This record gives sequence, structure tokens and C-alpha cells, in this order.
Amino acid sequence: MPLPSFDVMFAYLDQLRPRMRVVAAGGADVTVLEAMSLASQRGWIEPILTGPAPKIQELADAVGISLDQFRIVDVIDAPSDSSAPAQAATAEIRAGRADLLMKGQIATPALMKAVLDRSQGLRTDQVICQVVLMELLAVDRRFLMTDTGITITPSREQKRQMLNHLASAARGLLKFDSHSAQSKEPIRMGLMAATEKVSEAMPDTLDCPELCQMGQQGAFSDCVIEGPLSFDMAMDAQANSRKQLDRQIVGNADAMLFPSLQAANLTVKAIMYTAHCRFGGMLMGTTHPVVFMSRADETSTRLNSLALAISYALTQRQA
Repeated sequence: MPLPSFDVMFAYLDQLRPRMRVVAAGGADVTVLEAMSLASQRGWIEPILTGPAPKIQELADAVGISLDQFRIVDVIDAPSDSSAPAQAATAEIRAGRADLLMKGQIATPALMKAVLDRSQGLRTDQVICQVVLMELLAVDRRFLMTDTGITITPSREQKRQMLNHLASAARGLLKFDSHSAQSKEPIRMGLMAATEKVSEAMPDTLDCPELCQMGQQGAFSDCVIEGPLSFDMAMDAQANSRKQLDRQIVGNADAMLFPSLQAANLTVKAIMYTAHCRFGGMLMGTTHPVVFMSRADETSTRLNSLALAISYALTQRQA
């Protein structure tokens, strides 16, 4: 089932102008300021920044961005407490003054320390994972990937929860694309591995039969779950004719669950730096979606990630 493109997502948000209140943990960053300023001008968000106000102002002046549209929560950038901007950001959400959290100029461990705080964070009883929407422009192909950023070696139960996150993300994105929303096709989710065979020599494959059985029993609703599945099977429609396997997911995976953070992160970055693509990421399993990307990402990727998380959050409000 084709997932909507970032162009479709942008057009949807431009028309709706939801003005969601988004708080960036660590606002002293040019790409954060640029992306949030653009999103504000398009009517997507009401921007909030946490971090040292003087430094944020200095950066904004240097790139010619007016902070009139921003609300700033001044937080001292102390080396002894690098999670302070994130703690201030989660406090805004818990107090009802913000709707979404955005990872700004802050290290992932510092952000997650605040997010995972049992009393003041955004923790739930679900596994937290980064879901990336990858769009390959040359072949007009889009698919979701997890976990590219948080859980190092997920257990079978964590993989089950991640499959639910992937299914929820796919269903949410399909809701605002009228063509896809009317489709009766199932969501195709692949359990990624280096082979299509279950093997004791490759422990990553051992969880696949039980997860696939859960899918056959309806645990993931309107989804087809297959695996182990190699990346070429998920991406290349000709792979099945060469390998002669009886699979429904052949070059048409809508979502991919990777067996480890290492496998997912290496794959997503290999695509990012070698293919003509667009991508955006968000955290799922938290009380509120978290706009989540690398500090090294460009303004365009931050804007994509904002569009992804806002669009998903809006569909969850409507559920």
C-alpha cells in the first residue's frame, strides 16, 4: 500500500494550518531556528525553544530570523546538567503548554534522560523506538523503518510492540491521503535479516516465526507480516523470481523492522548518503510523538520530521 509522500504531507498541513505547539529541546541551533521558522510561517506550528536565551538570540540575529514568533524558555546551558533543556521541554508538555517535543541541539542520551524520567518525562509502558519515513525519489518509493535510533537489541516482546508502532504510523499516514485511505490493501511489514531462512547460526532470525504467526492470527490487524526477509526482497520486485520464494512481500514492503539498532542505523545512513532521497523521523512509544533526528541533519530533514510527527499526531487526535 503506497505511503504518502512528503509533498502530500506538506500540502495537507499547508491547507490545514494546525498550529501545533512544538517545543524544541536545545534551541540554540541554526537548523532548528530555520526549520521551526519555516513551519511557523506555513501555519504548522507555534514554536517554543528551550535553552540559553542570549545564545539563541545571537544565532537568530546572525541568520536574520526574527524571534517574534517564538516563545523562549530560558535555560542555563550548564555542562554539569546537559539534560536541562530537555527537562524544561518535557515540563512544557506535561503542563499542557506544548503538544509535541522536538530534538534540537542536544545529545540523544541527554534527551532520553528527560523523556524516560518516570515522574516528569514522557514515558509509557511501551518500548520507545525511532520510526523513519524514507522516500526514494528516483523510484517513487516510500517505506517506514525502525528502530534506527534507540533500542540496541530488541527482545521478541519489544519487536512485537515495534510492529504495532509501525502499523500505527502507517495507518495514521494513510488517513490523510484520500487515494490510499480508500485502498483495501494490507500494510506489508517485513522482519529484516541477512537471509530468508530461519537459522540457529543467525539468532536474529529466530523470533521471526512467532512474530509471523502473531500476524496470521490477527495481532496486527490489517497487516501482512513476513520474515526473515532480506533487504533485496523488500526492495526489488525481481528478487523473488531469482530466489523462487513464496512471499507476498516482494519489492513492496511498506515497513521494515530491523533486528538491531546497528543494522537499522547502518541501513538508513547508507541510504541517506548514497541515494536521492528525503526522510524524516519521530519517536513512538512516548506519551506524545517526538520529532527526532540527528543533530547533523539539515534544515530540510528537520522540516520533514516535523511534518511526519505533526501529521501522525493529528490523525491520533481524530482516532
